[in-house]
Amino acid sequence: MLLELTEYGVGLLGLVGYLGVNQPLLDARASERCPCTGNCTGGVIGPVWPPTQISSYLAITHIQTPYVVAYNWSFAGFGTKYSDPATLPTGNSQRVKFCPGSGEVAVGHLVSPYISAYPWSAAGFGAKFANPATLPAGDVFDLDFNLSGNVLIASHVAAPYASAYAWSAAGFGAKFADPATPVISIYVAQGVSFNFQENVVCVCTSGAPWVQAYVWNNSTGFGARFANPSSALPNATHRAAFTPVGDALALVVAAPPFITVYQWDNSTGFGAKFANPSTIPTVTSTGVKFSPSGTSVIITAGAPYILAYPWNSASGFGTKFADPSTPPPNRPSGLDFTAAGDAVAIPHASSPFTSVYAWSDASGFGAKIANPATPLSYEGTDASFGNTWIT
Repeated sequence: MLLELTEYGVGLLGLVGYLGVNQPLLDARASERCPCTGNCTGGVIGPVWPPTQISSYLAITHIQTPYVVAYNWSFAGFGTKYSDPATLPTGNSQRVKFCPGSGEVAVGHLVSPYISAYPWSAAGFGAKFANPATLPAGDVFDLDFNLSGNVLIASHVAAPYASAYAWSAAGFGAKFADPATPVISIYVAQGVSFNFQENVVCVCTSGAPWVQAYVWNNSTGFGARFANPSSALPNATHRAAFTPVGDALALVVAAPPFITVYQWDNSTGFGAKFANPSTIPTVTSTGVKFSPSGTSVIITAGAPYILAYPWNSASGFGTKFADPSTPPPNRPSGLDFTAAGDAVAIPHASSPFTSVYAWSDASGFGAKIANPATPLSYEGTDASFGNTWIT
């Protein structure tokens, strides 16, 4: 039996690094069942434990063919590069995500059909799934799976700006109806994110009010739109990230302070804005993500290109962690943590095109991990870790 564990231990909460390290998320999701056909309850493996093997991997998107690459991953770092997919994405790829609790990977890109998805296994990419019957309206800049792995949403150029699809191991299902209160934007929605409780979806837009959040239901889709935050944003938002327990929402913004975090309630929506960190990014930020424990947050931006902080949803930002001793050489894009939260991958615009660092929520960045033996050749735009447990 194959079980996938992606960036936050989705579906197998309580496994490696999660009994204790991610106890808040484990508590919040204690009633969740993992996708192992009834073999476990509450996210902890039942009759077959421990898993006999774990196959880990790291996928990276970039701006030139083959547009997405994937490597075996272990505690030692990069392993062998997997073969490229037989049918490549059709253009400059912007985002990549592994599906929680199953064996698929999706790539958002420029050029129709704008989104390409593949079965995934320990052997790598499978044959490309058929395109969705209703394509996204334009170039896809972000995508996300819900926690159960049965919905895939993409943010893109042109109205309706966010398109959500039913998802299964067979690929794309029907497109959900657009929200009754349309997403408001100018040209593009650059970011989209589900919360971990699967009842909210947030869309980052290039038109006021700059961010829009909706009630979400995995059966019926978009619900009512939440009221806008009372502390208005200064400009377009590019990416969004919820804390694992859903009590804060972070947004990277195209104007100072370049990062804004709000208190969040899954029933009532936006709360008060947290105070800005004492050290803020100096230019437009490009990515944000909380660590799997929810006790750190990393922002990618201009020089020094990565800013990382302790995080507490009662008090907000802590004092910025020291920069990595070997920083990325220039502008980064997306980022992702391993499931155990012991490493973070940061793609960027020049060689080696992705830098991976050891990570600790207590002390921040560790050493840079050695580059892969088969190097990337073009600008990296996003990264996604995943794992397959074999029981």
